[in-house]
Amino acid sequence: MFAMHFSINMLTMLAFVFAIGMVVDDAIVVLENIHRHIETGLSPIKASLRGAREIVFVIVAMTFTLAAVYIPIGFTSGLTSILFKEFAFTLAAAVIISGFIALTLSPMMCSRLMKSRVNESMIEKKINHYLDKLTQTYEWMLTKILTDRLIIITSMCSIFFLGLVFFIPLYTTSTLSPDEDQGLLIGKATGPTGSNIDYTEQYTTPLETIQKSIPEINHVLISNGQGNENTAMMFFQLNDWSKRNKSVTTIQKELMSIARKIPGMKFAFFAPSSLPGSNRMYSTEFVVKSTGNYQELYDITQLLIHRLENEPSILTVDSDLKLDSPEVTIDIDRDKAAAFGMTMRDINTALNIALGQPSISSFVKDGQSYNIIPQLNELFRSNPNFLNQLYVKTETSSAIPLATIMTIKNTVAPNALNHFQQQRAATVSLILGSDYSQQKAIKLFESVFKKAQLPEYVTYDFASDTRQFIESGDAMLIIFIFSLIFIYLILCAQFESFIDPFIVMLTVPLGLVGALITLYSVGASLNIYTEIGLITLIGLISKHGILMVAFANRCRHEQKVCLDDAIKRAAMVRLRPILMTTAAVVLGAIPLILAEGAGSAARSQMGWTIIGGMLLGTLLTLFVIPTMYLIFKAPLTFRIAKKNVCD
Repeated sequence: MFAMHFSINMLTMLAFVFAIGMVVDDAIVVLENIHRHIETGLSPIKASLRGAREIVFVIVAMTFTLAAVYIPIGFTSGLTSILFKEFAFTLAAAVIISGFIALTLSPMMCSRLMKSRVNESMIEKKINHYLDKLTQTYEWMLTKILTDRLIIITSMCSIFFLGLVFFIPLYTTSTLSPDEDQGLLIGKATGPTGSNIDYTEQYTTPLETIQKSIPEINHVLISNGQGNENTAMMFFQLNDWSKRNKSVTTIQKELMSIARKIPGMKFAFFAPSSLPGSNRMYSTEFVVKSTGNYQELYDITQLLIHRLENEPSILTVDSDLKLDSPEVTIDIDRDKAAAFGMTMRDINTALNIALGQPSISSFVKDGQSYNIIPQLNELFRSNPNFLNQLYVKTETSSAIPLATIMTIKNTVAPNALNHFQQQRAATVSLILGSDYSQQKAIKLFESVFKKAQLPEYVTYDFASDTRQFIESGDAMLIIFIFSLIFIYLILCAQFESFIDPFIVMLTVPLGLVGALITLYSVGASLNIYTEIGLITLIGLISKHGILMVAFANRCRHEQKVCLDDAIKRAAMVRLRPILMTTAAVVLGAIPLILAEGAGSAARSQMGWTIIGGMLLGTLLTLFVIPTMYLIFKAPLTFRIAKKNVCD
């Protein structure tokens, strides 16, 4: 962290929490292998030397596999790289250092501290007794399954189909980040264009005593005239999480129901985004682009808004293009003005002075300088027709009324002439309910836009967090693919084979299915945090396959054991370290799912991803890897036969 100029923040601390469970994995494998040799009668020193020598290949492969998962994150750009580069590199460095310690310090400590079972305590005897019983049960089940490999093949196909079943609803509920209860709600109130601050204050004042209706709100701050006189920003500080039973989404709905009863203003309430640097004010934002005029663009956006408002899960729909800005157009008859001896400069000066635009002079009072700005009384300035009563003094010293040379027209104009990618544009903003996701909103908008049958020169794009959501989804897919490629290539170099890494990586879909089922069960969504958890799961679950395949290959090459016996022996010997490493990772992730307070949703969903993927992935790996090892390593005639390869 110091070398890469990282700071201690939420993401690096999250990496520390994950590292607690991960960094002990390599040491567990080394310790268990040394302990196995001690039980065969070797002295602790000899057992440590032999056990560490046997496990070097496995530790190196496991360490670099987990570290390689995060390599693509370092080469990406955008939000994903900004958020998770520190998390990924911190965790990868911790894993690499743990692998080095596991091959150096751990064997030395085992040679000095470990002893045989002769002097084990009652608790150790109980634990070892249950582990021995579990190993015997696993051996019996594995033998039964290996005699009919079609069961595993059918089961794997069913599991992959089940993963697709759970992925589809999770995909439809995917968001950029989970909704966080940060103890704060922000509101925005917008009045008619042209309304003044007195009008705004009149309609926002009732919300100052909102605590009487919603006691979960602790403090209220309202800033009228924020940006424009017809706009107000409101901040609602909620009570501490332990002192309220309502979530922020429930309070948001109650605020909306109260605000709908206040006429004259349009209200929107939203929780601040949990992502650093996000200025999100709306859940989802779309940009409608057109090469036509603003009147046509306004009609199109109003059509889309009307159709989107029919969806009950969308709380608020608004657009930044409004044709309600009052505008006064003055048409001057230049020929008449010239006939009366008026110049455009004279007319311009008269209008500016009446409206209070120029400063003609200044004066000093009490050491302060003040501008002198002549203008009509507010009563006259508020009515454009009073401009007709202005007189302009001509060169002949006669005063001519402006009404004789100009015509006043009252019209409306767009409040802002926004552009996007050099085209006229309007932003359609949505605030979604808690049961509606960004992915659903995008699908709904695309459907509404398509059904509207708009001209070809009218298109749409994404803005704000919605654009980041689309870009991060593409980035995460690229990271996922390249993580798989990097791991496969590293394992190919380690195993000097193309088949063995493929067998190892068959565990990845199993872990992902377990994570998807868990996320669906706890009501989580696919977001940038759970996707990082899925990428982390690739490296974690691959360790189990490495342990089994590497030991089976060693048995075949060094001890000349047949294929069936080699994989069975590998499964039996590696059962304990697999269970222990899984338990370490799962226990290390439990504090994440128990987290409360601001930011707990992201940490909790990330923890559930790891726990669900590791538990189900480990359970299935114990049977899938031995079966796939026999299918891919056995001669063709024995691959799916109900026959022992050793026969």
